[in-house]
Amino acid sequence: MDDKKRVGLFIIFGILLVLSFSIITGQATEVTTVICSPNQKVGDVNGDGLINSEDANLVLKIAVGEMSAPSNICCADANKDGEISSYDSSLILQGNVSGTCPTNQAVNYSGTCSALVDQIANPSDFEKDGVNYYLQWSGSSNGSWWKNEYINFTEYDASWSLNYQDGDNYRYGYLSKSVILFGDENFDASEILEESIRNNFCQVHSYSDNFGNDNKVYVCNWNVYERGVNIDSYNWKNREILWNNENVLVRLSVGFGGRLSDEEINKIMEKETIKFINSLKDNQGRYIGWENFDLDSPFNNQMFDSLEICPSEVSQDACSPSWQCITEPAVCPEYGYQTQTCKDYGCENEDIVSQISCNPGICSGCLVPKWFDSDSLGNNKCIPYGFRFENQIGWTFEEQISTGSEILTVQNAIGSGGEVNLSISSDGVATLEVEGWGRPYTFRQGDRVEVDVTGWDKNFVSLSFIATEVVYDAENYENSYVLFDFTYVYLGQVEETINAYCDIDGYVKPQKTKTEGGLAIKCQNNYECESNQCSNGVCIDLSEQIKSEAGFFKSLGCRILNIISFGSVDYDQCLAGNTAANQGGGGGGGGG
Repeated sequence: MDDKKRVGLFIIFGILLVLSFSIITGQATEVTTVICSPNQKVGDVNGDGLINSEDANLVLKIAVGEMSAPSNICCADANKDGEISSYDSSLILQGNVSGTCPTNQAVNYSGTCSALVDQIANPSDFEKDGVNYYLQWSGSSNGSWWKNEYINFTEYDASWSLNYQDGDNYRYGYLSKSVILFGDENFDASEILEESIRNNFCQVHSYSDNFGNDNKVYVCNWNVYERGVNIDSYNWKNREILWNNENVLVRLSVGFGGRLSDEEINKIMEKETIKFINSLKDNQGRYIGWENFDLDSPFNNQMFDSLEICPSEVSQDACSPSWQCITEPAVCPEYGYQTQTCKDYGCENEDIVSQISCNPGICSGCLVPKWFDSDSLGNNKCIPYGFRFENQIGWTFEEQISTGSEILTVQNAIGSGGEVNLSISSDGVATLEVEGWGRPYTFRQGDRVEVDVTGWDKNFVSLSFIATEVVYDAENYENSYVLFDFTYVYLGQVEETINAYCDIDGYVKPQKTKTEGGLAIKCQNNYECESNQCSNGVCIDLSEQIKSEAGFFKSLGCRILNIISFGSVDYDQCLAGNTAANQGGGGGGGGG
């Protein structure tokens, strides 16, 4: 049974269960209007704190049009696809739901971008220019960024899905908005912006707002890859738009696309085929043009709206990179990787070099997976005939040691929601309490602490840390911090391999070794033998022969030395490597 039929039966089964509950109990819900409130559980449609068949019945009524949908559908949209359907009813009935509706947050910020920050911190569904944006998720987090010192920040994120018409084409996409508020109001977020765009494909674009102000923003494309002729029936693009305003860094991440018509596919196929043939004749770099940084109109509108309430302070003199890229070799080689090199001729940024995984089209040897247990098509490399290599046959577990450094501020601990507690006294005594660690740990700078891992995952062997720095900030206690150097030992997976070779029949085979009885193993080629030596049709081990012959010559030398020394050099001691004269051997006296 195919997936569509399975889903269809599941939905129908769920509807029948809901209907059967109503018929058997004879109960009809008294709820006539559904309201989804902040922090309300997804699936708790009637707001009684429970998730059961009554909620599923309400969702089913909304799906078939017997009830009106709420303006905010978060509590009824179980699969978070922006719509209420019978499938949501089935998920609620099965209890397969999670999460809560977004909670309004009080944002401690009153700068120029406050309207945009509030829009992202407290998001909801909205409509703009005939396009509906359905909230998918939102959240916030605290962290710090190293810039000569640690700068604390709060980040707010929200994401929406949307469907829209673009001429005769039906399109779909997502919009994600993010703002990072740095705690120091005097901090210039352009420094972080420069780090964010470094070593990435970006261009500077100019946009004028309704007040005639010219706003510069960076439009970036993370996947500028050239893969020959590779046409799909769907067209999908990803873009990121970044700018800064005072101590605020703004990032819009968007993705959009749609199904291509046969005519569009034919046009793209013709264009890409010509480019590919030209690259076979003379592989040259190609200019990364505007089409790699374009935006569909809904996303352009969202960027304009965001710039209206949070103008960009990117310098008017900002240099816009001009990228040219080349993929070498033009055809996927037998080892399964191509190298893409991109050079910026506009701003002289560092070259960006990327390795692209590809699948060899022709293989004079054995096709083997690039990764063990890979079950996907097109993840192979070609091993030439007669080539010896280590072939992975499985996994085993061995103890592994990892280290890492981490700074934890008191503010970070406060923002963890109780998972981590950190206190630092004025005399430099720190106390760390982590949920799941069993007990608090007290230490000073330079102390080494062993964490009790009893009851942890069986693969976790040990955990310890050294408090490299313990800093108490008397002026702003929340900036007090500890710099930890962690060491943890765990049972990690390591590769289990055998020595193998690619045989002339195109199959990978293990190299031959001696049998337990020491019988000779037949061979025709050196690569068939683990010793890599085939002589007279059998595998031989030259190292053992050399040891054997060396042993013979040593035995002969020791025998001769014993004779000519009249026994002063003991034969057995000579074989053992000790050629000193016998302690009891005396030299004869003189003649008369």
